[in-house]
Amino acid sequence: MLKRKRRKLSISGLMVDGLWVCNPNQIKDHFLRLYKEKIKSFLGAMLSQPSPRLKRLALVHTEKNHSAIWSCGSDRALGPDGFSFRFIKKIWEMLKDDIYNFVDDFFRMV
Repeated sequence: MLKRKRRKLSISGLMVDGLWVCNPNQIKDHFLRLYKEKIKSFLGAMLSQPSPRLKRLALVHTEKNHSAIWSCGSDRALGPDGFSFRFIKKIWEMLKDDIYNFVDDFFRMV
């Protein structure tokens, strides 16, 4: 069932500059370039022209990060990386500093 769903959701080809591309590596490369450009243009616009309506978000405290993760069901669907919250909770001591830093960095960019 999983294989069937993956096949259904997969991208078998892509039109790039008027040419049909079927090679999976070329498709991946094209998506990677496309989204890098989108993110770069978004960040550039966000940093160079701040909106007057944009309010600075307060940094999220580590206790809130912890409670947000622990409030998620351990056996829910796997994330895009293939890990469940049970796995994250199990190795929390090893991951927590990276997660806290990631969340803080995210809110500093906004």
